[in-house]
Amino acid sequence: VPADGVVHEGESSVNAAMLTGESVPESKYPGAELVAGTINTESPLVMTVRKVGQDTLVSSIVRLIDRAQSQKPKISELADRFARKFVFALLGITVVITAIWLWIDPSKAFWVAVAILAITCPCSISLATPSAIAVAVGRMTRSGVLVTRGYALEGLAHATHVVFDKTGTLTDGQLAVQRVQTMSSFSADELLLWSGSLEQQTEHSVGRAIVVAAKRNGDLLPVSDVKNHPGRGMTGMVLGHGITVGNLRLFDELGIAAPVDFSASADLQVLIAIDGQLAGVVHLSDTIRADAKAALDEIVSLGLKPMILSGDHEARVAQMAKSLGVELAEGGLLPAEKLARVEQLQSQGAVVLMVGDGINDAPVLAQAQVSMAMGGGTVIARHSSDIVLINDQLKQIPFSLRYSRRVMANIKENLGWSVV
Repeated sequence: VPADGVVHEGESSVNAAMLTGESVPESKYPGAELVAGTINTESPLVMTVRKVGQDTLVSSIVRLIDRAQSQKPKISELADRFARKFVFALLGITVVITAIWLWIDPSKAFWVAVAILAITCPCSISLATPSAIAVAVGRMTRSGVLVTRGYALEGLAHATHVVFDKTGTLTDGQLAVQRVQTMSSFSADELLLWSGSLEQQTEHSVGRAIVVAAKRNGDLLPVSDVKNHPGRGMTGMVLGHGITVGNLRLFDELGIAAPVDFSASADLQVLIAIDGQLAGVVHLSDTIRADAKAALDEIVSLGLKPMILSGDHEARVAQMAKSLGVELAEGGLLPAEKLARVEQLQSQGAVVLMVGDGINDAPVLAQAQVSMAMGGGTVIARHSSDIVLINDQLKQIPFSLRYSRRVMANIKENLGWSVV
């Protein structure tokens, strides 16, 4: 979608995950809003352009990033702070000793001052931090953690909260069939095979997920009289039966009764009808990354508080938070609202580590004291972050937290020995 506007003609589905975090494509029809940067996944649309250039939503997100980066507290290197205090103290001591020698023996006062300054030169202090950081960055890069900004290690060592995005961060960003609920004499495997056979004709992400699951049960069946209903579903013939696969809107249009309580589950629900009668429901959702639960448990064991801030549907965010054991979670947030939540945490004294992957995460990645982007995320998210998880492995987050603490301890030890 090239600009912000509304649909003038046509019906389709649009993937807005990079902006909203919503893993399910949005149905678009005449009068529906379109946002620049989102992806039309089905049929062509004719749109009326309302905003272009600097007035688009994407441009407003970029402005949020610029604001966050300008206000982001730059954590100075420990050695610089230490060396500054050391030099001032050294100059004061040198002045006092020189004054004493001017009274004892003026001819030696100058050389005494030179000797003090030469012996106590803070070169070792200046080298104490860079050497430790160079080794640490190399070690973390070999482990799949790319540090792009020097102050990130200090921020990691002092982090108190870890804020996660949902889609593409805690999940792999791809829909998958979780279960098939049957409401007829047909088995769940039969319903999945028949719906998958019909959906093989579409490029919609929901349809592709059903096809992948159906292929696990065997070869797909031949279909005929296939009709695509953009943003709603598909109809066709399989083995002489009329098959309808789609959402409640399609079933209402076709006059098929669908007494399904959609509020009972946070999953995306796709209805299946056979010969005009509701036969079952396919439940789909984002797949949680395999290492997500273990990584979060380890983060908690290190004394940090995990939190989920997502633009995805509130019920889906709550369901995921419950399954991962995360107490603090909010869904349905716009980029500016995410930013406000992090600023609120920081105003309360929190040191925030933000982990995200999308354009909607970029302002928060820029605002947090230290930030991580998924390697498979958007370019703007990676550029806004201090660290990139090259292999998208969440288990590297607790590793980075532990290792940064060790590095900071080593730096302080190095500074102590340099003074001695």
